[in-house]
Amino acid sequence: MPKRTAVYRFPSRTKPFPKLTPMSNSPQRTSPLLVVAAWVIVALPLGWGLYQSVIKAKPIFTGISTPAKAPVPAVAPVNKSP
Repeated sequence: MPKRTAVYRFPSRTKPFPKLTPMSNSPQRTSPLLVVAAWVIVALPLGWGLYQSVIKAKPIFTGISTPAKAPVPAVAPVNKSP
């Protein structure tokens, strides 16, 4: 008796795809104020990050280095005047 093997059969391609229907017939408009607020929420941190990147990359391309800041002491100096 021959050995049976599973054969995958593709679905029929003669059937048309089902039609897509919109979720509603009347599209809702998004408030322009909400759109502006969303862009501000995204643009402010992006702009700040871009500004910081340019400031920190400037010495690489110009060769100008900023002077090092003096380290802040961990403990305030003690004044031993009488």
